[in-house]
Amino acid sequence: MNDRLQSIDMLRGLAILAVLAIHGPHDAPGGFRENIWFLPSFLAGYGYLGVHLFVLISGFCIHRRAAVGVANTGEYRLDWGKFWKRRIWRLYPPYVVAIVISLVAATVHQRFVVNHEQIGWDLLLHLTMLHNLTEFGTSLGNGSLWSLGMEEQLYAGYVLLILLFRRSSTMMLLCIIGIVTIGWRLSMPVAGPLNLGPFQLGKWYLWPLMFWLHWTLGAIAVEVAEGIRTVPRWCSSISLACIALLIAMLLNRQFVELFIATKGTISNGVLIAGWWQPWIFTTSELFALLGFYIGLNWLIEKEGSCWTTHRVARYLAYLGRVSYSVYLVHIPIIYTLEMYVTLQPIGWQWLVRLILFVGTSIIGGLAFFHVIEKRFVQGKSPIKWSHPRLRTKVISHA
Repeated sequence: MNDRLQSIDMLRGLAILAVLAIHGPHDAPGGFRENIWFLPSFLAGYGYLGVHLFVLISGFCIHRRAAVGVANTGEYRLDWGKFWKRRIWRLYPPYVVAIVISLVAATVHQRFVVNHEQIGWDLLLHLTMLHNLTEFGTSLGNGSLWSLGMEEQLYAGYVLLILLFRRSSTMMLLCIIGIVTIGWRLSMPVAGPLNLGPFQLGKWYLWPLMFWLHWTLGAIAVEVAEGIRTVPRWCSSISLACIALLIAMLLNRQFVELFIATKGTISNGVLIAGWWQPWIFTTSELFALLGFYIGLNWLIEKEGSCWTTHRVARYLAYLGRVSYSVYLVHIPIIYTLEMYVTLQPIGWQWLVRLILFVGTSIIGGLAFFHVIEKRFVQGKSPIKWSHPRLRTKVISHA
């Protein structure tokens, strides 16, 4: 339980790189023939899937303590008081500091226009981590904070997931969670916002039910790793993972739209204009989830091998260990840099610009980790943490 998994940190590193790729300025005007950077720019557009990978990993890590308990005792036991105390001290203080940094940075980059009539509600909903359920989901000058609220709500639903784990087989569990998740995703496009006094409920694509299946598969993966559940051998086939991710890319919105723009024919418009549009894009993200899940299982099996111990793997894992800090501050850093960096998306300036923005975001995240987050990695009050008898090196994911 106490051994930190290098494979999990590597996946975190990949996830944060994907997020940085899409949030950094990666546009490359023109097409394949006009701009040599069009292809990497196009691939960067898939970076939003990094959040999907983060949620899968979150399910694995949060459930790991309970899974080890089941492996040892045969029973699902979890002290909910300690669980929430650990989560709050681990995640909330850095989150609040990130809000402050985002608001200060917003005075420079001016991406956040203050609505004085609603700023109080905006701050309150962010501080209570309910903002992703409302119109304020991507505000305060740091739109990436929406996922922190979504994950906290998944934590709140963890008690229900534990009950399902106790009473359901793996197939039954996946059927229940899958129906709820897919049903939510397909009904979302036709659902409008709901007025709720001074603000609106909406932005349904940021709600936790969008990602419940991701979180559940992560929890299943840790039970498989601990020998509690068994799954078919193909669930750890790296070849199948690559095929699933390729299908996800081909069915993705941006690939379909590029295909239609390239063909330029009206008949192909049915691919994105039909009533079944939500189906194809939901299918794309489900294939991406399948690929990530299989890849996670495969890499866990390779723990301790050259796949997780060579130099690149170590660097990637280190980035994964500070990925929470990088995620919290990369948006205000990128927005602020855009005010001063005038590199153009052509020639070698495109590559220099991307390296500059991604590199600065990582450096800023490292600084935030060592100054702020590192004080809370134990999931305990830093006052108690400073006591000599309680100074212990933390190596567990939870």
